[in-house]
Amino acid sequence: MWSVDQAAEIQRRGLLRAVLGLFATLRILGLGGETSLLTRGLRRSLWISLRPVESAVRRLIVIASREMVVPDYVAPDAKAAVAKKKRSPRPDGASDKPAVKRERIPAFLLIDPRKNFEPRKKFAKNVGVYFLGEWRPSAKRPVRAEDDIVDGSLLIRRMRAVKAALEDIPAQAQRLIAHQAALPPEKRLPPMRPGMPPGHRARKPLEVHKALLDCDILARMALDDVWKARQAAAG
Repeated sequence: MWSVDQAAEIQRRGLLRAVLGLFATLRILGLGGETSLLTRGLRRSLWISLRPVESAVRRLIVIASREMVVPDYVAPDAKAAVAKKKRSPRPDGASDKPAVKRERIPAFLLIDPRKNFEPRKKFAKNVGVYFLGEWRPSAKRPVRAEDDIVDGSLLIRRMRAVKAALEDIPAQAQRLIAHQAALPPEKRLPPMRPGMPPGHRARKPLEVHKALLDCDILARMALDDVWKARQAAAG
């Protein structure tokens, strides 16, 4: 029998293959290891593929967390007082060996970036002002070529974060619930922003853009089913 969870798992596997394909592209070109320098054209193409994957993963996290209950908000001062009471002194002879340092995986961004609906500031048009003296032409903007070497460290960190999130969606759902519980109710933002998801492309969509739309539909279907179940239980 078809279910939202089964469809979400199919999408998760497809998105994970897409992310692994991005890493494979870097390995084939001998990039993405210790160095984070990429060509401008390669970085742009990787961003085009990564952004819809990130939005799709957020929708998979929403599906996994749809039935989880957000705990009541506790002020930071109250949390500190409770933690201080639970803290116990270290016993004599406790080991002071430093913990083994593990490679830190960047945290995945759980909330869609919001659009800025404020009207753009209008500036007065540049009027011709002439001064006596020597005239000097303004400096020309440098031409950005596709073969220019640019920094791709942010891109690689985001790729690692989305790969780790796809490998453990339930843990990311727990992160989302903890993130919402740490904020007062009036400051909590829904993970999915209204309208089309970030990274959506209407013209000439790639496979990742189609997967994003499928994940967005699944997430909204899952939230609608939860709302209907709660309404039926309340009635």
